[in-house]
Amino acid sequence: MSQINTNVDGITLKLTNLEKVLWPADNITKAELIQYYISVSEYMLPLVTDRPLSLIRYPDGIDGPKFYSKNAPDFTPEWINLFMKDDINYICPNKKADLVYLANLASLEIHAMNIQMQTPANPDTIIFDLDPSEDINFDTIKMTAIDLYNMLIDKGYHPHVKTSGSKGLHIYVPILPLYSRIEVFDTAKKLGQEFINFNSQCTLKLSKEKRQGKILIDIYRNHDSQTCVCPLSTRAKPGAPVSMPLHFDDVKDIHSSAQFDIRNAVDYLIQQKPWKDFKNLSTEIHHLVKDEAPVQEVVKSSTNKGNFDKTSEPKPKPTFVMPNVDTFDFMLADQALSIPKGSDYVYEIKWDGIRAKAIKTNEKVAIYSRSGRDITVQFPEICEKLNAIDADCFVLDGELVSLDEKGIPIFANIISRMHSKSTTVSQFNVSFYVFDILYLDGRDCRPSPLHKRKEWLHAIVKPNNKIRISETFDDGEALFEAAKANNLEGIMAKNIHSAYQSTRSANWQKIKVRTIINAIIVGFTKGKGDRSPLFGALHIASIDGKNYLGKVGTGFDEAKMKEIFAILKDKPIIAKPFAASVEDAQNTVWIDCDQQCEVQYASITTNGTLREPVFLRIKYTDE
Repeated sequence: MSQINTNVDGITLKLTNLEKVLWPADNITKAELIQYYISVSEYMLPLVTDRPLSLIRYPDGIDGPKFYSKNAPDFTPEWINLFMKDDINYICPNKKADLVYLANLASLEIHAMNIQMQTPANPDTIIFDLDPSEDINFDTIKMTAIDLYNMLIDKGYHPHVKTSGSKGLHIYVPILPLYSRIEVFDTAKKLGQEFINFNSQCTLKLSKEKRQGKILIDIYRNHDSQTCVCPLSTRAKPGAPVSMPLHFDDVKDIHSSAQFDIRNAVDYLIQQKPWKDFKNLSTEIHHLVKDEAPVQEVVKSSTNKGNFDKTSEPKPKPTFVMPNVDTFDFMLADQALSIPKGSDYVYEIKWDGIRAKAIKTNEKVAIYSRSGRDITVQFPEICEKLNAIDADCFVLDGELVSLDEKGIPIFANIISRMHSKSTTVSQFNVSFYVFDILYLDGRDCRPSPLHKRKEWLHAIVKPNNKIRISETFDDGEALFEAAKANNLEGIMAKNIHSAYQSTRSANWQKIKVRTIINAIIVGFTKGKGDRSPLFGALHIASIDGKNYLGKVGTGFDEAKMKEIFAILKDKPIIAKPFAASVEDAQNTVWIDCDQQCEVQYASITTNGTLREPVFLRIKYTDE
């Protein structure tokens, strides 16, 4: 029996039978299995850490006998975490060496519970296993998964889809570990029942006879001690398929549950990084609201190391270590054409300024722009007020805004402040409108629902002339009309049950107030790439031709571009008609043209050009 000793992150492991072929038809050995788990460890570990595992071992490969293993073997090394539940000692992985150890045991399938060992009575995931009968094609399974995914989104959840690596698809819903096993299972059952009420091709019945020709929505993975195959676990099937986490946008394009395997999975992971924010997207159960401790209790519980009220021991000032801060990426909003309605939403002004992240770590304050640029020195008066907030460590999300005497944001002024190299307060007044809190004195606030984060925000921020809380409103339509009347950029609609997601999410939606004007086309830039046969963007001016309004590069499809270019290509070419500097002038063809078009824009800049212009359509003389 061959064996080698290897070191994985400082831990020495003895690996045996590396040449053993585990998938004979594909000539995949144990050595390749071990290398696979090393390669996917950074993606897999966040999804399986501290979860009790059940293993299916195939010491002689998939054609040999298999062994179900819940109890950790007697020879399990001391450096592996174990968790006792119902008299069974489960392995709970938390590092790369653990995955290598499991692979060396020829664990061709790794299954996990929907709990973590820190909160064993409270599941943190609701699992839906879409298990089709033999006569169901995969396109039907995909459409069913998409429909269930969308239903869960409508309930305020953040579902994630993965292949099973066998026949079906799994939907995982991250939830806060606040609920009992019974509450979680009952919720899964209610959601499953609601779904099958509108989808006659699905069933909750386990009986083989009663599920012929149907897709079983298997909610029983949520029962106590039940497991489901882990994300990125291999399967003991020909081809060595894996249970692959997917980007939702990719679900419609996959052709099989076994499409991803031990040899192509890593490429997809590197390119797409699916499920990277899974844990940060945990929400409350939509019909069961559990009150979390108020912020004062959160801080007290995280800092009290002893009962100082009953002794003469001095109370120490707590020192917090702020987590890898780059992980606190901004949550971004989808754009909506109409105002989402319902009791799940609150509404805020969309401030026309600079998105900023304010970080305080033990009396040191820093401000970062959305691009990650440190802009602390440009806003000393904001830093002074942030440092006065009664908390030792926090991460706040908000907008730096410069208001005129009427309270209207002036975008050019805030841009001037951001690019200033001075460390003194400039002539342009700035306020920081705070609308979210991501971290507070030892607590990651992002998984908590928005309404709870708002409570914590109000608990620590006392508004002043520099630090203000962006106010929320219940009537979105009235706020939108007010924004329109005051020439503001628009409004935001936010789901009060949603977690803070460091990505773009439909739980935040921006509805912009935009103006439509008529303009004339005075030139175009030469096209590149797909646009090279036509044009790149249009230069436009006011109807009288006197005022240059800027360049419009969006709002076209191919048919619209061909329509426009057919009109412009034979127009006389002229010299540049405007004295002002023009973007991309060296690549521009100026034309003698009075062709009118309709353009939508957000606002007008200080030099008279349109902000965020979008081409709508050509206007014809008979209109």
